[in-house]
Amino acid sequence: MLTKYCIIACLWCGLLAPAAAYARTYSIQLNVSELTSAQRQTVLENISLHRQRNSPLLSDDYVMRLYLNGKQEIIATLQVFGFYEATVESSLDKGDESWTIQYNINTGKPIIVADVDLVIKGEGESNSAFTAWREKFPIHSGDRLNHQLYEEAKKEIQNLLIERGYFSSRLTRHEIQLSLKQHSGNIVIHVDTGPQYKFGDVTFIQETFDKDYLRRFIPFARGDDFIAPQLSEFQKNLAVSGEFRTIEITPLPESAVADMTPIHVMLVPRKPLLYRLGAGYGTDTGIRARAGLERRQITDTGHRADAEVFVSEVLRTITAHYRIPLKKPATDYLVFSGEHKLEDTDTTYSESNTVTVSNVYGLKSWLRTTSVSYLKENYTAGSEAKKSNLVIPSINFLFDPEKERRPVLHRPRWHFDVNVKGSHIDLASDVSFLQGRLYAELRFQLTRQFTLVARGDAGASLVGEFANLPVSQRFYAGGDYSVRGFDYKSLGPKDENGEVVGGTHLLVGSVEAQFMFKPNWDLAVFYDTGNAYDKDQFEPEQGAGAGIGYKSPFGVVRAYYATALSTSGNPWRPHIVVSADW
Repeated sequence: MLTKYCIIACLWCGLLAPAAAYARTYSIQLNVSELTSAQRQTVLENISLHRQRNSPLLSDDYVMRLYLNGKQEIIATLQVFGFYEATVESSLDKGDESWTIQYNINTGKPIIVADVDLVIKGEGESNSAFTAWREKFPIHSGDRLNHQLYEEAKKEIQNLLIERGYFSSRLTRHEIQLSLKQHSGNIVIHVDTGPQYKFGDVTFIQETFDKDYLRRFIPFARGDDFIAPQLSEFQKNLAVSGEFRTIEITPLPESAVADMTPIHVMLVPRKPLLYRLGAGYGTDTGIRARAGLERRQITDTGHRADAEVFVSEVLRTITAHYRIPLKKPATDYLVFSGEHKLEDTDTTYSESNTVTVSNVYGLKSWLRTTSVSYLKENYTAGSEAKKSNLVIPSINFLFDPEKERRPVLHRPRWHFDVNVKGSHIDLASDVSFLQGRLYAELRFQLTRQFTLVARGDAGASLVGEFANLPVSQRFYAGGDYSVRGFDYKSLGPKDENGEVVGGTHLLVGSVEAQFMFKPNWDLAVFYDTGNAYDKDQFEPEQGAGAGIGYKSPFGVVRAYYATALSTSGNPWRPHIVVSADW
């Protein structure tokens, strides 16, 4: 047995030894001026020697064969770009460890397009998508012939025909007519669209949910023109619901009757129970932990409930929600919720119970929430302890685009959150107030490594008697998500004893520059300014510092070190933030 393995080892050594002997680098240079950089790269990638240049098994004989074949490969590739008379001269400079190959290319006279004949006939002749394709056809009379652009445009019209429901369409003619003697060519693409199919019956293959409930996710009606993006929206609606582990939507044009295409939808629901556990640390809250439970499929019409317990050094909450889907269940629903909250910071104490009824309505990238809450709160602000009972109607607008969740180069992305709420003593409340708040965030990726982030948080209140306004409805500043360099909720108007009691107004701004120095890691510098205040008494505080961020599968973890610039001695304070940067 040992002898057998020795023989095998010797054979492998014999095979690998020549490879080691021929290990060298190969540099290929193309000398040609008529091609764009992209075309040059295409030619280079079609040379076999270039593709195999790092192979350890290249022998001298094999390299010579690939080197000689390179001429024909270049000539064939140049025809794609309209050069049918190209000639290639080559040279090979041998060295001990590297060989340099040069191909001197004379492209010759190119083929010029004389005529572009694009014809669309049939029921879709006036379809705007096909008209736009014809108007934007990438090759025009007088252009150099480009087979690649021709093939891409032909594939595009075929895809458009399928996307728009012209399943029996065909290309009756598609050719390039060449006249090498005259160095000219004609492009011909003739399309017969045939009829446009319609959406037929939608069949759901599942046993969990009511069929009428599932039909509320469909964004089209039976008999509407078949448009493939509508199926994508249908799939998105089902996915957003969070009810399904698998979603497969299949049109069946081969089973169409009277041009009505049936749609089969196979759904595999998620498990009805979902448990959540988590733990972490933030400088605002200290050590924290949470446990949650979600119960789906309470009814076959999508009712669901969830509850969560959150515990930290300064904040404890118990929350529960019951959600009822409405006419458009992907975006519209009614929520009944309750919350018990206890917050005990260095500046405030608040214990509250809240019950809320909310109506959520979605429209594209906007989410509107109207709600009515009953709040019962015991609180201490400064040295004064009080109780309040409030009925608070509110409306909230959230703009948070779901498309392109990752930052896009040179394209700013916005996030808005606008809230207006209030109460009145004539509506079972201890104080009348009206309050508005706007949070905005801009993320602008200037280069692949450098991102600029700007944030703003502004609020204003009209209050009948401020002392009766609960702590939860007042404004404070300072902390991880406010003016860094200061403790959580440590900024705001003070009472006669110098204790922070919160303000009626808020204005905070931040600018941060992030530089990615390696994948998933970045360095940041920032400047924050602002404060909570009462009318005409704005005295902004300032903080600045630097930090490091790591993008983990669970979110972005950032550790900052900030100094309070506007405080005597400029004290430093760490900030640890865990978030999901959008």
